[in-house]
Amino acid sequence: MKTCRSTRRLPYAGLLVALYTAGAGEEEYPSRHEMVRRCELGEGHGDPHSAYLYAHDGGPELWARWEGEADEIRFVRLTPCEEGDPGLPPVHRSACAFPAGHACGHAWEDGEREQARE
Repeated sequence: MKTCRSTRRLPYAGLLVALYTAGAGEEEYPSRHEMVRRCELGEGHGDPHSAYLYAHDGGPELWARWEGEADEIRFVRLTPCEEGDPGLPPVHRSACAFPAGHACGHAWEDGEREQARE
């Protein structure tokens, strides 16, 4: 699966507020030069562009979402898709981790996403 290539610069103040509300500590706040994020969904997806930001204690994940280049960025908390790769034995399956209900293929179909989070 090819990954969407849409990128956006996130508003720093808004991101800090969203991270704080999601439970992030100051040591987890990114520097200002880390504010550009790329959509992680599959190319040609039908959902808003989405970039993973943060997860805390197994709760909903914090994502940045936007529609187009001029649209406002929204910081939202979403439950991850938990669909596992059916081609692997259950003990080796990792969950999709795109937001639940996404329209494109699953994250495990593309090795780029896991590399981006490391």
